Amino acid sequence: MSLSGPDFGMIVYDTSLDAAMFWNGSSWQYVGKQANFWKQNGTNLYYLDGNVGIGLTVPIYKLQVQNTNTARSLQLINEYDGTNNKYGIYAYVSDEGTGDKHGVRTQVNAHPTDASSVHGFYTVVSDNNSPANMFGVRASVGSGGTGTHYGLFGSAYGANNRGIHASNTHADGWAGYFQGRGYFSDKVGLGVEDPSHRLQIDAEETRAIDLVNNYSGSSTVYGIRAQINDVSTGTKYGVLADINLPATHTSTVYGLYATIEDDDSPSGTHYGVYSYTPGEGNRAVYGYNLDDEGWAGYFYGRGYFYKDLDIRNKLFLRPTGYNSGASLIMVDNDGTETIKFHANQSSTNGAEILLYDDAGNKTIELDAEWGDGGPGRVVTGELQITAGSDLAEYFDLIEENNNNVEPGMIVSIDPASSGKLILCKEAYDQKIAGVISGANGVNPGMLMGHEKTIADGDFPVAIAGRVYVHASTINGKIQPGDLLTSSDIPGTAMKVTDYEKARGAVLGKAMTKLSSSDGFVLMLISLQ
Repeated sequence: MSLSGPDFGMIVYDTSLDAAMFWNGSSWQYVGKQANFWKQNGTNLYYLDGNVGIGLTVPIYKLQVQNTNTARSLQLINEYDGTNNKYGIYAYVSDEGTGDKHGVRTQVNAHPTDASSVHGFYTVVSDNNSPANMFGVRASVGSGGTGTHYGLFGSAYGANNRGIHASNTHADGWAGYFQGRGYFSDKVGLGVEDPSHRLQIDAEETRAIDLVNNYSGSSTVYGIRAQINDVSTGTKYGVLADINLPATHTSTVYGLYATIEDDDSPSGTHYGVYSYTPGEGNRAVYGYNLDDEGWAGYFYGRGYFYKDLDIRNKLFLRPTGYNSGASLIMVDNDGTETIKFHANQSSTNGAEILLYDDAGNKTIELDAEWGDGGPGRVVTGELQITAGSDLAEYFDLIEENNNNVEPGMIVSIDPASSGKLILCKEAYDQKIAGVISGANGVNPGMLMGHEKTIADGDFPVAIAGRVYVHASTINGKIQPGDLLTSSDIPGTAMKVTDYEKARGAVLGKAMTKLSSSDGFVLMLISLQ
């Protein structure tokens, strides 16, 4: 018998001798025919009576190989070139028995002083540029039964050990690829070998996490969903983003940034950020920034709040705060409500604004609908006006060309038109009514009129206070304290010299002088 390069323990069947032979390292020895252990069935050789040992004399399993002088205890070569599935090793375990079942079980004992890698199961797949899918290890478990099924199970004990270790350094490769759900009972680190949290990622890329959800059903879809249960007493964060920036960093930074591209979606509500936190005192969204130039929250666009808005217990915006209408309430440092805005006083009345002093006493009330359906009213103990100096009422003016009417002109009652005025064109006119307000930059301080009634109009006529009036020296120079009345010049005042005629025609008293020609004189209105 001649066979090149046999390995120690190799078994062959020699048809010329009709016997099984094994190589003991130096020569071929009989193992079958003479000892009457092995039997032949056609071209097949079999043994039914006991265990087979290769490299040991007392095997305790059906086939047991012990090796002390070669790198491989067992080498299987399959060169089948047919169309059926091809296996290097095929292990079948029946369903008899109640103990644990393993298709393949390996045990590797590491040397206490040798730092070489130890592999319980090691496979190498040579691709040969093949287009086929390739699996270093492939495991398939049926769906029947009630127990837990593991396609691949790895268990490692001790620090720095790995139940399963996968490595792929190619930029387009995958060290691990999971198509389906994944479960980890302890910490997971991506880019960090000693994670201190359930999931910890250390990346040097533009995106540490990139999540894509292509669910097309009708249920609610989440890119990220965070749930925190009430089992602890510490501060809880659904999402916490902590960004450390260098001192020279100038780009925009977002702790949390969400963009929704609706692709012209015709329906549905879209949320860039959605948070729900039930329970009293809890916060669905919490922003913190105490810098004078910073923002705890910044909204560029419309904002919608379904319930109350509370700013540091000092400012309250309540959509249904007072008689089912919206309210805005401001509180001083002592906790006193000093400013109140109510959208409606009752179900049938309009808005009101209430101002209170430090003791909580109401001092100013702005009522949009006084009483039940009445006019608006301001109620206060004192009113100061800083941008006007006269009290004016709106009047309609009867004039052929109102474009000729200017502030500072004198007007009088039109006897032919009830409630209306005309430019005054008569000296010592006892129908004199007032001066059109607004001349020389001095505006009315208060304007009155009743819209859509006879007591309304387009021209503000000063009837009290200080007002500039257009005057002439036709009756002499005007000095402060002189009484002023109407002249024959339309809309123009002059000094009173005939006190008998001036009865009922006095417009007021001059407060500034006019020495020549005509011009504006500041006058204190005093109709008499």
